[in-house]
Amino acid sequence: MSGSVATGATRVVRLPSRSRRYPEGRVCSHPGCLTRLSTYNRASTCFLHSPMVAPRLRGRKSGGAEDRFGEVAGFEILRRA
Repeated sequence: MSGSVATGATRVVRLPSRSRRYPEGRVCSHPGCLTRLSTYNRASTCFLHSPMVAPRLRGRKSGGAEDRFGEVAGFEILRRA
């Protein structure tokens, strides 16, 4: 060898895809609201007039699912013996 040592290489990866853009100059569709929407906002309404959505951060979906203690919404589950 000629005395040079390879130290490592960086992997060539694709760039992330571009964010989707929506037409410029859109206005909130709520009657009387003049809020201009961002080109990155896919909704047709502004934040104030959009329906509230609370994401499920962890755990099971609600709706009668049994929790780890065998209770549903604070009531003990009756099991047949």
